[in-house]
Amino acid sequence: MPLLLRGEASFSTRREVAAHVLKVLDAQLPHIESFDVTWFGGEPLVGKGSLLQLSDAFILRCDEAEVRYDASIITNGFLLDEATCRELAAQRVSSVQVGIDGPPTVHDRMRPLNNGRGSFHTILANLHKAVDYLNVETP
Repeated sequence: MPLLLRGEASFSTRREVAAHVLKVLDAQLPHIESFDVTWFGGEPLVGKGSLLQLSDAFILRCDEAEVRYDASIITNGFLLDEATCRELAAQRVSSVQVGIDGPPTVHDRMRPLNNGRGSFHTILANLHKAVDYLNVETP
């Protein structure tokens, strides 16, 4: 059973959505062999705490029901530091897809930070560490 979770909601909305998703999962667990989640939208790592909490709930339920659980994430890579990679891998996130918009000058012009500075070199440094923990893909 695949599930795509978009990360653009207020905290109260996220809690309501999480409760509903868990209710649906609980109803489906007796009928499925695997549960695959893709975290995406906005920047899912901005809500890393919620992502990790919901992952804990998914893993607990799947393990109890003997259902295979796997997850992936689509991110801009800026917040994908080594500690985050370790946390994601521990939550059975096996792959990450990172979008890069070209060489540094092009990427930084297309995706500047709020302060106007570029993000390319930080993302690249994060990817060098991420490959030790996750299967890294670029579209």
